[in-house]
Amino acid sequence: MSRVAVVTGGTRGIGASISMALKAAGYKVAANYGGNDEVAHKFKAEAGIPVYKWAVSYTHLDVYKRQSLVRLLASVDRPRITREE
Repeated sequence: MSRVAVVTGGTRGIGASISMALKAAGYKVAANYGGNDEVAHKFKAEAGIPVYKWAVSYTHLDVYKRQSLVRLLASVDRPRITREE
C-alpha cells in the first residue's frame, strides 16, 4: 500500500513546499485548496500533483474519529469527489 498525504492549503506557500517535499519522499500526494483555481492549476501543471478543491469542515470530517480520516484518505486513492482536471 502506498503512503498517502493530504496537504491542506497544499498549492501555495508553505503548503506547496510540503506537497512537493512529500512527493519527492515517495508519498502519493493530494493538494487541497479552497478557492484560487488559477494558482491551483498552475501548481498542478508545474508539480505534477493532483489538486482537489474541497470545502472540508468539522461537520464533514471529524479529525478525532479514525473512520473519518480513513474515508478521507480512501477518497485520495479512489476519488469519490470532483477532482480538478
